[in-house]
Amino acid sequence: MPIDSMRVGHAYREMRKASQHAKSYQLNKVHYVQLRQVLDHSLTNQFVYKNRADWLVAAAVTGFNDVDVPVQEGARRFIPMSQAIAITKATAMLKTKSGMSLY
Repeated sequence: MPIDSMRVGHAYREMRKASQHAKSYQLNKVHYVQLRQVLDHSLTNQFVYKNRADWLVAAAVTGFNDVDVPVQEGARRFIPMSQAIAITKATAMLKTKSGMSLY
């Protein structure tokens, strides 16, 4: 299945916005991004979510934009993985009927 860059960009923006607008009383996890994690987002994801596979969530929360530019150190509010999955599903392309039918 090909990756739709518009969908990925929309999911990235929504996850970043959800993380930045998270309040202290809402369900989230605060993690301090340290010096050794500024270029390795899978390591940050390992500390927060206990896996390295979904590193795009950590990249969105920390504001990763370019592989040559490290992210800033500091505390971030990481959204729950269930919320990240819900955001990803909400940004999925909706199949619309084109009006054509073969049979």
